[in-house]
Amino acid sequence: AGVIASFLSSPIEVALVMQSSRPVDLPKLSLVGAFKEVAANKGVAGFWSGCVPLMTRAAIVGVAQVSFNDQCKTWLKAYAGADTWEPGNLTATAGVITGIFYAFVT
Repeated sequence: AGVIASFLSSPIEVALVMQSSRPVDLPKLSLVGAFKEVAANKGVAGFWSGCVPLMTRAAIVGVAQVSFNDQCKTWLKAYAGADTWEPGNLTATAGVITGIFYAFVT
């Protein structure tokens, strides 16, 4: 799912990069202005420039998050007595730990 979303959102990513990497002495670009500039300079295919690394990153992150979350649940059950916790607390705690881990890794 992350790979497909990365592919579909690639035009927005390209426009965002165009907006944020613009030299200071030039006027700021709007989203529509960035789209026009990409289309004029690179054509329609330019909206998907760099989508392969973006899609690869999404695939790796998706697999890493799912596997780390599952491993985190196992650790919490083994070392923190999570078997006796209220329902949902294990999932929520593992989700928070996974989110923190993901924030540091990326």
